[in-house]
Amino acid sequence: MSKDPGCAIVTGAGRGVGKAIALALAEKGTAVACVARTEREISQVSEQIRDAGGRAGHYPTDICDLAQVLGTVDRVLGDFGRIDVLINNAGSFYALGPVAEVDADKWWQDVTINLLGTFNCCQAVLPHMIERKTGRIITLTGGGTGNPLPFGSGYASSKAAVARFTECLAHEVIDHGIYVYGMGPGLVRTRLTEYHVFSAEGQKYLPMMKGLFDGEDRYPPDKAAALAVFLAGLECRALSGRLLSAGTDTDELLARADAIAAEDRHQLRIT
Repeated sequence: MSKDPGCAIVTGAGRGVGKAIALALAEKGTAVACVARTEREISQVSEQIRDAGGRAGHYPTDICDLAQVLGTVDRVLGDFGRIDVLINNAGSFYALGPVAEVDADKWWQDVTINLLGTFNCCQAVLPHMIERKTGRIITLTGGGTGNPLPFGSGYASSKAAVARFTECLAHEVIDHGIYVYGMGPGLVRTRLTEYHVFSAEGQKYLPMMKGLFDGEDRYPPDKAAALAVFLAGLECRALSGRLLSAGTDTDELLARADAIAAEDRHQLRIT
């Protein structure tokens, strides 16, 4: 059911969840292509992987620019010869406020990075994966995917769209031997979520965030990284297109896979 993931592209790999995923994949022997806009950060991560004896490269890329993404995929193929896994981790959530007042440019930037960036990366790697008849794609969802997130409508709308995109893509590519999984990383303390806790906008519109960090709901990034490593090697038709959560017992998940598919769970549905 699973196989050696070989080479993985991780977007947003310079910090937070993306960095944790990149390091965890490298520890398992996967070659990692670290992708983000900030070259300094991904350079440090790829150097850390190489210093530990792993294989890695860093590729500064604006994932909202399809030409840049296509160029990065070509470079990764030139460096490593294959792409087995794509981790769509890069995301944005800086537009806070009611729809009547929120900064429209920030709102659209969140949607663009989260949704268009994911689309661009998938479109760029898919021809290679389809040709090889193998691949795994993991898209990160988040808060607001399956429930309202007042004052965070741009992020919530884009992540709900990513969830539906994940399902659509999974159906399109399953017969090519490509498996697509949605992954919720949980509430991880990162630069992004610290903005929600400490900024004036965050304290005004998302006051619950501080309490969540003080309680037991926060997941350390290693839980998301562990699930990403598991999914990067998983070929499970019943779970492809499903939305899975960090901290999940993977043995139990596999044992319930057929039931999850039969009952159509872990999906966006109108009931």
